[in-house]
Amino acid sequence: MALFATIMAAVGLGLSAVSQLPGVKDVAVLPVKDIGGGLFTTGLVILVVDYLISRNLIMAFLADPDAMNRIASPDMVDRIIESGLDSRLNDPVLARDLYTDLREHVIDVDERRYDTHVSITLTPWQNGPAEGEGAMFVATVRWDYRVTGRTGVHRFACVGDAGEYRQLLRDPTVTKVVHMDPRTGLDPGAADVFELVEFTINGVSQRIEHRRRDGGQVFSAESPDVGGGERHVSYTYRALTPRHGHLFYIDIDRPTHGIRADFTHHDCGIRYVNVPDFLGSPRDPWVHRSPETSSTSVISLSHDGWILPKTGITYTWTLHDELRSGGPAGH
Repeated sequence: MALFATIMAAVGLGLSAVSQLPGVKDVAVLPVKDIGGGLFTTGLVILVVDYLISRNLIMAFLADPDAMNRIASPDMVDRIIESGLDSRLNDPVLARDLYTDLREHVIDVDERRYDTHVSITLTPWQNGPAEGEGAMFVATVRWDYRVTGRTGVHRFACVGDAGEYRQLLRDPTVTKVVHMDPRTGLDPGAADVFELVEFTINGVSQRIEHRRRDGGQVFSAESPDVGGGERHVSYTYRALTPRHGHLFYIDIDRPTHGIRADFTHHDCGIRYVNVPDFLGSPRDPWVHRSPETSSTSVISLSHDGWILPKTGITYTWTLHDELRSGGPAGH
């Protein structure tokens, strides 16, 4: 409409100018001047009205975001957002890629989590050597969070294939997946390698089903329909992690607002634990360590803002015996 009105006003202005030429005045059969003036005025009025309508429409979208959903299709909304990013970044390729990532990580996901609390406790594995090759820690991990989104089956998997692990990370029915590297010599399907201990919804324990297969195992639990709205989810699992691996990683695989993670170890021979910041947020997390005089060593990490998927929390450790022997960790 703006283009049509501009052309109309330009034609009207041109006719008005032509009507003033002496030759045109003498031979003109039609009232060129009046036609030109009418076209120019009409085009100008359409431009003003279009501007006011567009301005009021934008203000209405800002005041009531639901109005955009009622008026525009999802594809149109996506184009509007990409155009807005382009106008701010002055880079259409960057704007398109950023919004594509945002859709994959936030808009197209099945749930959003709030006030997440994760507790990780390491203890020595009693069914293997205490040190050296094959020495393991047992990681007992508990997740608590409020969630909005889907109900249905929640699956917890342990696999040895790295490709399958990455594939399951993108599966909306998989709540947690653990990768057990085959080089550890452990069977990802063994009972003491991975186990889902408990799964609760709003404080009520749910029945857990277990299926073992070649190269891994899957635990399944049903999330009942509690009438929509928000639910409180809690689950606890145990998994082995190599003592000499010096690494334990927590995946953030859903959009999460507010998280606290507490890391504890008992009788593991760990001298020091480091927590690199891989949360991918411009806001720095808060890290607190218990005093060295405390009987229990706890490292707490907190973050109050949003954390996007494909990030996580990493814990690395140095062992007492490595420091005494002057190994790589002691240099």
